[in-house]
Amino acid sequence: MTTGKTTLYSFLFFLIAVPFAWFVVLVPFTMANSFLRNLPELINSSVINQYPQDLEIIIQEGVVSINQPNPYCLLLGNQTQVGIIFDLNTQPQLDAFESDGPYGRICQPIAVVGQNYVMYNDEKQIKIQKIPAQVNLSINRQLISDFVVTYLPKITTFGVVAYLICPFIATFIILAFFLLTNFWYSLVVTIITKIFKTNPLVTGGGVYSVTLRFYLYIIIFQWVVVYYLLNYLFRLNITLSFPFLNTVIISVASMLYFNKQERNLSPPPPPES
Repeated sequence: MTTGKTTLYSFLFFLIAVPFAWFVVLVPFTMANSFLRNLPELINSSVINQYPQDLEIIIQEGVVSINQPNPYCLLLGNQTQVGIIFDLNTQPQLDAFESDGPYGRICQPIAVVGQNYVMYNDEKQIKIQKIPAQVNLSINRQLISDFVVTYLPKITTFGVVAYLICPFIATFIILAFFLLTNFWYSLVVTIITKIFKTNPLVTGGGVYSVTLRFYLYIIIFQWVVVYYLLNYLFRLNITLSFPFLNTVIISVASMLYFNKQERNLSPPPPPES
């Protein structure tokens, strides 16, 4: 079997297997449809309803003001004490994110907004960003609601399109990775054939074609038999995690194939006189 035919068969397999795994196993149609149907309610409950009705944030030429007493915590959920602190009357305080810091009695801040800066902790260090003077906006609940009403249909349409085309884009990415990975297997087998002087008629292209074929057999077995039949349908949770497992299998299978080919190409013994 030539490299071109093996590549074509690999493409056809991935073209069937990847969309099947996406639409049937990973993200079934019913799950995607339920998520898109419940998306408006999810956004209302997690975004719009979480924003206080009486809070308005105004930024004029990079200067922040709010219509609430300072410091003020904008909580990020009803069941959590995590939020964004607005403290417009003080300079940045580096202990702001400590549990016993100046805002611990209000909430646990993930960011602090000052009069003209935003301070946050990226787990490595505390960073302070100055708000650009070009920023001018007003944020309130009605603005957020109008934004959601305007852009939610576009987001939903984009989600449907992305759901439908993702597995086909993934098919080409997986195929490219599959073909590139086979260069490693063909390199290993080529080195082995040189060391053991197996089948001198084998060329680099021939080695790549043979290893690609055995690599495809392994992928089909893993995806169809192990991952789908045994793990997904029968819930056996089997894993194949032996170091260099594919390399060993492909190398042994290729050497057996080349040895058999070499025996078939050997000239017959001369007739007895």
